[in-house]
Amino acid sequence: QATLLGGHSSGLHRMDKRVDRAKCGGPSGEHSRATRMGPEVQYLGKISKALQMGKGVKVARLLRIGKPTPAMPERIRTRILAGLTVTHPWMMAVKRRLPAPWDGIVANHVGSVAMLHHGKGAQAMKLAEESSKLCYNFMRDKHEPPNAAVSPNWFLPIVDVVLTQLRLSAYLVDKQEGGLKHERAVYNLVRDFLPVCNKKEKNPPLRSLKMGTLFVVNHLLKICFKINLLRNTANLQSSIDSPGFPPLSAFPRSQTVTYKFYVGRIQMMEEKYEEAEKNLEYAFNHCHKDAKTNKLRILQFLIPVKLLQKKMPKARLLQKYTFPQFHAVIVAMRQGDLQAYNEALMKHEDFFVEKGVFLVMEKLKKYVYRNLIKKIHTHILHDEKQTKKNLIQLSTIRAAMKINGVDVDEKNYDEIECILANLIYEGLIKGYIAHARALVVSKKNAFPK
Repeated sequence: QATLLGGHSSGLHRMDKRVDRAKCGGPSGEHSRATRMGPEVQYLGKISKALQMGKGVKVARLLRIGKPTPAMPERIRTRILAGLTVTHPWMMAVKRRLPAPWDGIVANHVGSVAMLHHGKGAQAMKLAEESSKLCYNFMRDKHEPPNAAVSPNWFLPIVDVVLTQLRLSAYLVDKQEGGLKHERAVYNLVRDFLPVCNKKEKNPPLRSLKMGTLFVVNHLLKICFKINLLRNTANLQSSIDSPGFPPLSAFPRSQTVTYKFYVGRIQMMEEKYEEAEKNLEYAFNHCHKDAKTNKLRILQFLIPVKLLQKKMPKARLLQKYTFPQFHAVIVAMRQGDLQAYNEALMKHEDFFVEKGVFLVMEKLKKYVYRNLIKKIHTHILHDEKQTKKNLIQLSTIRAAMKINGVDVDEKNYDEIECILANLIYEGLIKGYIAHARALVVSKKNAFPK
């Protein structure tokens, strides 16, 4: 069965036969079916009413079937996920109660959700694809809103939900079959929505299809990161940065947070750490307070970027969102403990590599060196035997590194001098190197914060 409405019908003919056999010979079967379809009919009635009034947000909520909500009661959700929405009675109910193309969009979308729930990736993908194509055709062709009071772009939230289902279906079928074939195909399909969203209109920007550009770009960014198509992200960002594009504040907060999150990750990989910090911090601060999973995802990138900016996370933040991987590194940084730092990096290497922050975590080593040397300097300041308080022998630094498990050259100090030179260059230490002898630090503010 390729589609439920708007496509091949061979699957429906097979369902017709099963339904005919279930009729038991007459009207009693029809009445029984009508009784059983009660919750679904009520559900379709809500969608129909919302469509007539041009309430796209309400329809979108009714099509989000992932978890029970006031718009999606548990009893209806259970029946949908049980697969009853791919039967002939359901199809006839959809056709009677919803106008085209919404009958096909809703039927295929809901059927795809049921198939995805049961782990049938290929079937879910076909249905989601058909629903997406119907949405694309509806957007491409001019359609008047249900009434003059409704914005011409009222249906965009519905398209967002449909594209989400398409993307999730592609993830599953590729996981089941291996490869990235379907995710690449979905990328191309979703990308086709961009020209439609950005076409010239007489409507003002906030009432135009441009308001769909951000969620389309967000879907594409998610796919790019999933299948490593990061070279395409620059073009996607240019769609948002183009002249005349509505300000991000005009879009739903969830869409803006998603966009800022992915842009921040891109900037982190491009080593634009200050910009990355701003975008990731925006995403974290504006993320819904109850969306703890999303906040955790943002922090996995925000914490390393902040550490690289010499900004330690507050203790209460680490208590609320536990990150043992980062905690060990932070403690090692503060204490100037090279051995603990290296052990933490090695222990959690798989996690850091998977998240794409390993190189950032490696760059934190300079702060560990800086704090180790600061500890040595503090010891010298409190040692009455030391007369030259601003002089640290290179042999002392080498001994401290060896204690910390660092293998350094015993014949010369070239490696140590190279490390010190970089610390001085980056402004982490104020001073100069007396070749092969000592590090001479400034008498005032030798270790700037």
